[in-house]
Amino acid sequence: MDHKLRDPTTEIHLVENLHTSLVSVPKLTDADYIPVLDKKGGRIYDGYTTTIKVSEKAVLEGYRCK
Repeated sequence: MDHKLRDPTTEIHLVENLHTSLVSVPKLTDADYIPVLDKKGGRIYDGYTTTIKVSEKAVLEGYRCK
């Protein structure tokens, strides 16, 4: 990918016969990026320079396994 991202998001794993790039959301969050997904698509914000205000409680929560 031709983007200037922080480590570890620059690490890639190649899968034979896979013709689509995959982005690892956990790696993005580990590097302090903030992914936002909605029905139109997804956007990734820099957590160092972006503040996101949440106006309601979450309707669903999940937790990452270590």
